[in-house]
Amino acid sequence: MNGFKNVAIASVFFSIFGLGMPTFTLIGVAENPPAKTYNPGPWQPVARVNPEAAIQVNIINQTGVSLDYSLTTGEIEIRQVATGETAKLTYLPEDAYILINPKASQFSIQFDIKVTEENIVNIIVQPSADPSGETTVNIQSNGGIYQY
Repeated sequence: MNGFKNVAIASVFFSIFGLGMPTFTLIGVAENPPAKTYNPGPWQPVARVNPEAAIQVNIINQTGVSLDYSLTTGEIEIRQVATGETAKLTYLPEDAYILINPKASQFSIQFDIKVTEENIVNIIVQPSADPSGETTVNIQSNGGIYQY
């Protein structure tokens, strides 16, 4: 709230001295941005990888049901990873969209994405209370990782 207080004080100061009213834009700043290259705005990567190095993706199934996974570009056929198991993907295309869906159609999932110093992307798949859930992890050619 200090920001609003400072704006009010500045408004009074400029009004008293006839300097006109300055234009202020209040911007919320994330206290703990999820990626090192955070820029203010609504659409930010949840993590980053080094796009110049080899990338490995681990899909870690902690859902209690089997999952189907594939790439939108068709490099691999639809594969399955059983509950409690991990699937490994390497040699991803430059702009990879990884699709992950539960075998049980009434089941929603969410992702917890962590990147190691060795450029390994761990996608921890867990049950979600949100009925829409998540289905896609996008690793962009610039290294930004998005989930939706």
